[in-house]
Amino acid sequence: MYVDLNHSIIEHLPMGYARHHIICDEKGQPVDYRFLEVNPAYETMTGLRADAVVGKLESDVFPRESRRRFDWIKTFGQVALSGRSHEFTEYSVALERWLHMTVYSPAQGEFITLFQDVTDVKRNEKSLEEALAFNRQIIQYVNEGIIVYDTELRYRVYNPYMEEQTAVSAHEVLGKHPWTVFPETLENGVMVYLRRALERVRISDVELHFRHPHTGEDIWSYQSFSPMMDEAGKLAGVIVTIQDVTDKKRAMAELEKAKKEAEAANVAKSQFLANMSHEIRTPMNGFMGMLQLLETTDLNEEQEELLALTKRSSGALLAVLNDILDFSRIEAHKVQLSNKPFYVRQLFSDALGLFQGTATEKGLILKSHIDPLIPEYLVGDAFRLRQITANLVGNAVKFTTSGSVRLEASVEPGEKQHSVKLIVSISDTGIGIPPDQLEAIFERFVQSDSSDNRVYGGTGLGLAISKGLVELMGGSIQASSKVGTGSCVTFSCVLDTII
Repeated sequence: MYVDLNHSIIEHLPMGYARHHIICDEKGQPVDYRFLEVNPAYETMTGLRADAVVGKLESDVFPRESRRRFDWIKTFGQVALSGRSHEFTEYSVALERWLHMTVYSPAQGEFITLFQDVTDVKRNEKSLEEALAFNRQIIQYVNEGIIVYDTELRYRVYNPYMEEQTAVSAHEVLGKHPWTVFPETLENGVMVYLRRALERVRISDVELHFRHPHTGEDIWSYQSFSPMMDEAGKLAGVIVTIQDVTDKKRAMAELEKAKKEAEAANVAKSQFLANMSHEIRTPMNGFMGMLQLLETTDLNEEQEELLALTKRSSGALLAVLNDILDFSRIEAHKVQLSNKPFYVRQLFSDALGLFQGTATEKGLILKSHIDPLIPEYLVGDAFRLRQITANLVGNAVKFTTSGSVRLEASVEPGEKQHSVKLIVSISDTGIGIPPDQLEAIFERFVQSDSSDNRVYGGTGLGLAISKGLVELMGGSIQASSKVGTGSCVTFSCVLDTII
């Protein structure tokens, strides 16, 4: 909301004016506010000079103000943080006066109070209407729709903002019922909310739609409906505040469209990768089979070396294709988990055994500790669990030049009956991962060393595949590390127990 009151107008306003900045605690709750500016009328009405309040906290200026009767800071904070104006009459214990106050927010975190001393008005009802009429003029500047209906649901106030938004003047609507001016109010729910407000029910931030009467443009708004009471507490009508959110709705629609297009493109990409990986893997299997047959023939020493190199290269290529195919299946939600009993300790032993030779060549020690509380047999997808474990052990061995790699496994009770949460950690004494890359390592095609001349090879899909499989198994995965000291990757998965 915006009110254009220049300095000259502020200085000559017959009502008190003060601009403030709200102060919140660590939870975002208003706890105080600071005075930024006051006008001469403020000084006259409060008896406080500008230099005694500007820059000071409310708690210092008004230490006697009581919140038991009325929470001023909470009320002002709601305006400053929400941007919604508020008008009320309340007694100030510190000033010992009744104040009729209009509060609005010129900027996020700030609020302006325009007030009149209505102490005498409280004693003399004749003067009250004049004060209220004056304050109603202030609302004309508010950049938000304000409509006031009487108890017969006839227009009593239709501010300039509404005139601009609807291209209908106040003169055309005042004294009339809404359905005679805007027939769509009978269909879009407005009448329902108005009648609820007449039952003294406040309804906030209802999203409503209507078409501009001249342009036919779709207009979206948040509307709040509040019962309006007179001084005697009798129902006097309904106040409606209207905030245009058309631009926000359009932006959200565009964002949703872009999201769907991106998702469709991602699915198409995943399907393409899966198809291509499959088409390439099929002849690769045949090629590797021929290499195995070639091994059975008489070869000289040079030919045997060339054959071994070819087998290693083709095996590495097949591993890359398998990674791409696995990741594509995960993204396309085409991975089906099996649910069969398996021997837990053998699974971990097999996963470590795959890298025993490489570890020995590098002088590394492979260690393991399997909690004896883990059941011997669990029910789940042993192939995928072994794949996850092998991926993580393989990474640890690859990025460790000296020391050890350790696998630890423990178990916690599952949330469902006859289930457990298996927790597996693989730690190493390797090169470690920089803190700013810890979250990214589980993203596709990401490696901690992404330079063209990196020492360690790989597709950057292993951890992304592991993360996808872990989540399919109802678990989570995270990493911790210290550069130069080592890393630890921990994952969990939910498995059934044998009944």
